[in-house]
Amino acid sequence: MTTNLFPVVADPLLLNGHYYQIIYFPAPGGGETLWRLHDLTSGTIRVDNHPLVNDPLYPHPIVDGIQFIVTNAEPGFNSFQVTANAAGPLNPPEQGCLAFNNNGFPF
Repeated sequence: MTTNLFPVVADPLLLNGHYYQIIYFPAPGGGETLWRLHDLTSGTIRVDNHPLVNDPLYPHPIVDGIQFIVTNAEPGFNSFQVTANAAGPLNPPEQGCLAFNNNGFPF
């Protein structure tokens, strides 16, 4: 499971039912982490040697109608907490999201 991959349907008419795999690997010579998109259904590499990009205005690649937004994970981020609301400060803080997903999503 990853917390820094956001597939977004960019064009529903291009969806094809394929299965994909994101593979992370270090850039040749070290340094940054790159990723590739492997189409498991066709057996082809659809995106290769792509950097992790946090810029929300970056034109992330679109493959088969899906925009693959792959960013750097925020280090040490593991919870959403509400410390105040319209009624004032909360002590102790409350959970800042719905608790419907227990697959590693931070609460």
